[in-house]
Amino acid sequence: MLIDDPVRIRSLIRAMQDVVIPSIAPEAQLALEQANLVRQHLSLMLAQADYAYRLQFSELVHFSAMLGELIACLPAAAHSTDLDNAKELLQRAQPIARLRVPDRGELARLTDDVRETADRILKAALDHGDATRKQAARIVLDYAARQIARERVAVKTAGFDLDAATLPDLKDVT
Repeated sequence: MLIDDPVRIRSLIRAMQDVVIPSIAPEAQLALEQANLVRQHLSLMLAQADYAYRLQFSELVHFSAMLGELIACLPAAAHSTDLDNAKELLQRAQPIARLRVPDRGELARLTDDVRETADRILKAALDHGDATRKQAARIVLDYAARQIARERVAVKTAGFDLDAATLPDLKDVT
């Protein structure tokens, strides 16, 4: 299982509410105010978690469309480095802007469904003789090795992994 930011944010909110804020002396008004501000910002982040990625994607779609219209409105003879760069950037952005991006909840449900179905198919494969069982075991072990590597990279910066220096950066892992 990979990083679940909403769970982490809820844990931070609970820590602020149940431990940090109650432990601040009442006369430390500035500290109380700042602690409550942190809790409120965490609550806002939690409320927006499902939509932040989608909103950024929506911006890409809309700004790409606007850029395309702006490029099209220029006279055909207009040439500049900025225009050439804009056309190249638009060619990179348009394929991504055409994609349909699910929100976190939809993605989580689909991932859960795929994971549960994979478990059922694995159980069926285990009932189909030695050759199929061995092939299924190899597939699962190969996947598990990749998944463990992804999870190690995801928590690399926490300092728990003794071989963290050998791991790639999170941005480089798929």
